[in-house]
Amino acid sequence: MSVTRIANKLITQYFLIVMLAGCAATGPTVCKDGEVSASIENNGSKFCKVTLIFTSTYGVTEYPGVEATFFDASGNTIGSSTYFFDAILPGKSQRKASMLECNGQSIKSMQIVSAVHRNLCYRGRCAPICGVDGKTLTWE
Repeated sequence: MSVTRIANKLITQYFLIVMLAGCAATGPTVCKDGEVSASIENNGSKFCKVTLIFTSTYGVTEYPGVEATFFDASGNTIGSSTYFFDAILPGKSQRKASMLECNGQSIKSMQIVSAVHRNLCYRGRCAPICGVDGKTLTWE
């Protein structure tokens, strides 16, 4: 393995460790790599279309992966979906849609179970997207 390749690998590992520690230490109110919003179509019918909109506030191009779970008004799980976004430039937004089997239930909240930088992974663990990971959205 060349010296350059070893150096690049060490830099990547160091950056990921600093990123993981930084997000854990600062919390989602200070560290903000992105913003997420969602819209729902045909809520309450057999199928619901959920569109997730991710806006990058990270300083470089990122490849977000977002796993979300959807709930009805009583807190019962309606379904879940995983969204893999393509490359997003800083300050830009991207939409991804999925269909859920709602069976007449209306989606009232969405919990982001996991939001990660798919391009910042080390040993199977990816850096969380601060400000998005763990977020909950609600609808009336």
